[in-house]
Amino acid sequence: MVLARFAVLHVEGSQAAVKRGLSEARAELRDVATLDVVDAAVETWLAEDARLSGVRRAVGLVEEALRGRRYVARL
Repeated sequence: MVLARFAVLHVEGSQAAVKRGLSEARAELRDVATLDVVDAAVETWLAEDARLSGVRRAVGLVEEALRGRRYVARL
C-alpha cells in the first residue's frame, strides 16, 4: 500500500514537471536553441505527458485495488 502511494505521488510530480516544462519551453528555449530544437522539445514533453497519463491511471488502479476496491470485467 505504501509503495503504491509513493508511486502515485511520484507520477503526479512527474506530470507537474511536464506541465511546467510545456508552459515554459518556448519562452525559455527560444534564445538558446533553434526553432526546430524547441519544437522537438515540445513534442517530447507532449509524448511524455501522454505516457504519464497512462502510468498514472495504472498506479491509481493498483492503489485502489490494494485499498479493497473491486472491479467487474466489462465486455
